[in-house]
Amino acid sequence: MEGDRPRKKRRTVQRKETEVNGQGNVAEETTETITSERISKLMKKYKGYDAKEMMELKELKPTDLDTNQGRLSMPKHVDRCFLNDGELETLAAVPKKGVRSLFIDTNAEEYDLELRDWANGLVLTKGWGNVIHKKVFKVGEKYPLWCFRSRNKNDKLCFTLVKPDQVDPIEALPNVDNKDAVSLLLDCMCNGFYKPLRCGERIVLCCSIIYVAVHTL
Repeated sequence: MEGDRPRKKRRTVQRKETEVNGQGNVAEETTETITSERISKLMKKYKGYDAKEMMELKELKPTDLDTNQGRLSMPKHVDRCFLNDGELETLAAVPKKGVRSLFIDTNAEEYDLELRDWANGLVLTKGWGNVIHKKVFKVGEKYPLWCFRSRNKNDKLCFTLVKPDQVDPIEALPNVDNKDAVSLLLDCMCNGFYKPLRCGERIVLCCSIIYVAVHTL
């Protein structure tokens, strides 16, 4: 069914009024929504549908990774259109109740937790501490926050922070002279950028350092 599986690129057409020579003319404005490759894979694995990008970038705060807090927070302005009527009623209940959900980390590990409505906005809790203990995420990192529903999990809400695509370290270098290039490459290695690279990328990085160093002499 159309809408069950997110496309890599979806076009939407918006119509807006513009004033031309004092008359209102209708113009078409085309916008594009790009669906993450990882979300597409997760949707296939979990037989997912109704995928939504809740936050374009969620910056992880110290409180998000504090075991004493035990929750991942979202700002109040996050659109709740991903929730159905039953879930909205659950979140509004007194005393407070949560919506059972699933979180999938960047290593594809699953965690059972709850979505709750706190004073400052929605939070993922009741199990978020298990995510913190895995030490997958670090304070200051920024990830798009997505959610979808899984037919494999009885239509349960699934949340995930999507890991940004890795940038080719060679293409990422600015136009600098050879000495500065060597310094930048070595700085990347010393600050941990070297470790996450795939084997082929490591070889390219090392060869680039040697090449630039030789041509600097």
